[in-house]
Amino acid sequence: MVEYLILVCSGVSVFCIVIAILLPLISRDNRKQRMQNLFLNTQTKGVQQDNETISPNDTKNIPKYTKQLKEILQRFKLDSLTSSEELKAKLILAGWRRPNALVIFVTVKFCLPGLLIALSSFFLLVDQKYSLTIGMKLLILFGSGIVGFYLPDLLVKNQSQKRQTSMRQSFSDALDLLLICVQSGLSVEAAFTKVAEEMSKNSPILAEEFALTSAELAFLSDREKAYGNLAERTGLAIAKSLATTLNQADKYGTPVGRALKVLSEETKGERMAAAEEKGASLPAKLTVPMIVFFLPALFLVIIGPAILRMTSS
Repeated sequence: MVEYLILVCSGVSVFCIVIAILLPLISRDNRKQRMQNLFLNTQTKGVQQDNETISPNDTKNIPKYTKQLKEILQRFKLDSLTSSEELKAKLILAGWRRPNALVIFVTVKFCLPGLLIALSSFFLLVDQKYSLTIGMKLLILFGSGIVGFYLPDLLVKNQSQKRQTSMRQSFSDALDLLLICVQSGLSVEAAFTKVAEEMSKNSPILAEEFALTSAELAFLSDREKAYGNLAERTGLAIAKSLATTLNQADKYGTPVGRALKVLSEETKGERMAAAEEKGASLPAKLTVPMIVFFLPALFLVIIGPAILRMTSS
């Protein structure tokens, strides 16, 4: 039984290692080029294409293979998943906003289990060293299908968490820059554009979101919608607070600079409180590592010489 568990764990580990090695080679970061296109199209009134929101019914500028995948999904009655608002929001949080993102995700989600089951079946047929029972073979096949089905969701969730962590670390600085730009006399649209340019090196993910917001503010008739889109794309509480503050400033005529200053001070206070909370929780978190790693070594140094003397005598 132990050998079977070792075999399964080794297979899963090898698969994860291969995925971890191949993902950076397959995925290309075109964020810099997209931001340049955003700034260019903001000046030439081309926001509709740059704000690549997912629209399953929009077949314009979609690659040919994506249309073929969509036809295959329609044959298997899975095309309804490509219009799921919940799934759409998850992909947007992960930074995948292209029109073909939903189609590709649904295709991978339902094809990957079959691929892993096929690979597991081939391994079980070729294997001559381990005489696995029928129950163990069925367990391996079932586990392969489960891993293949939930792996895309885990990748999307992991990507979303990484993006939010990166944006959360730089959002306070971006808010200060936005405040400085507004106080210097720039409009809100120009301030978002300037902040996106300045933050493109330190936080390209957040800079891209600000560039999209700047483009939407320039061409959408509803400014509240543009602010709301920023909050939805980032999924951050501070972005929702920023959207609410700007909406209230537009609605009630409050000076934007004063509203942003209040929000910036509140954000700094929240960051300081979070840092103090982490500092206060360190002693409790260090208790277990000290017991596990430090105390055995300390006891060995203290008691070790006495034990050696007793054994030698």
